[in-house]
Amino acid sequence: MTSISTAKLQLLFKTIVSVFMIVSFARPVSGQGVSINTSGTPANLSSMLDVSSTTTGVLIPRMTSAQKNSIATPATGLLMYQTDAPSGFYQYNGSHWLALLADSSIAGGDLTGKLPNLTIAAISTAGNHAVAAINAGSSVINPAKLGSGIPSAAKFLRGDGTWNTANAPYAISMGSGSSRIGLTTSASGVSDSVALIGFQAAVNKMVNINGGSYIDPSGTFPMVAVPVPINGTVTSFSFFFRITTPTIQFFSGTHTFHAQLYYIAPPLYNLIGAEQFFPVTGATVSINLTTATGGIGIMGETLTANISGLSFPLTAGSRLVVLVNYDVNIPPSPLQTLSGNVTASVGMQ
Repeated sequence: MTSISTAKLQLLFKTIVSVFMIVSFARPVSGQGVSINTSGTPANLSSMLDVSSTTTGVLIPRMTSAQKNSIATPATGLLMYQTDAPSGFYQYNGSHWLALLADSSIAGGDLTGKLPNLTIAAISTAGNHAVAAINAGSSVINPAKLGSGIPSAAKFLRGDGTWNTANAPYAISMGSGSSRIGLTTSASGVSDSVALIGFQAAVNKMVNINGGSYIDPSGTFPMVAVPVPINGTVTSFSFFFRITTPTIQFFSGTHTFHAQLYYIAPPLYNLIGAEQFFPVTGATVSINLTTATGGIGIMGETLTANISGLSFPLTAGSRLVVLVNYDVNIPPSPLQTLSGNVTASVGMQ
């Protein structure tokens, strides 16, 4: 019969006790999460790992950026702490690493992140909080800023960020007064004369019309040009013509009546002699006499035309005149003249 020494019996007993303890502790682990604490509180039923303490924290793997990037096939949701700049917690989202927290050195009010490499720098100048620039990768976006000022019913915000006082709409009236204009066509079918109207005055004369780009009235006539009182924008142009030809006029051919608004900007010096007036873009009207009067000009008949939706800026001190003429597509025979009184109105904003 084989005998067992006391030492072997003690070793066997310790082994049995150890196995029993391992089995005993393994049961709750398989049934619920692992609890790590000093109070013996079991793990929460919803947690695989329940760590609790009031004096210590948890350290997850720490490594450099190079070590992080060398991880082969990181799992989605993998978490680590990067020790070198930019330091902080990083999480792998399935395609690349994302920083979970911004650098604590960033000043309050600034926002940094990745879209990629997005940086929005907030600035404050004279109480005007604005975004100075947005850096998105290699591109820099400079958004428009709101200018300083106090909005009100009398002010509006311009596109350049400045506040301007809104001008109430007004009209500038022009006309020939008691004077009459007389337009005569030549045998070639082009206008033989033109009329210029300004402030209650009209002049029939030939002027230098440079390809429609400007007119040169010369002489003293520009003195009747109407001045613009304040900076504004031409928004509309209206024209009215009352026929004063004393006899019934039968128009042969197709006659087209034209009126064009011209301007000259304030001179920088005292101008002596001729002045050049330039057309206000869009401020022109045309009337076909055959359509408007049936081809017959009778004393007292009126011709009117209006155009709106214009947007032509003028500075204060600019002056305005209206050039009036008419032409025919088929040369008349004999020569024909149309006379009358003229008024015009320029809408400004």
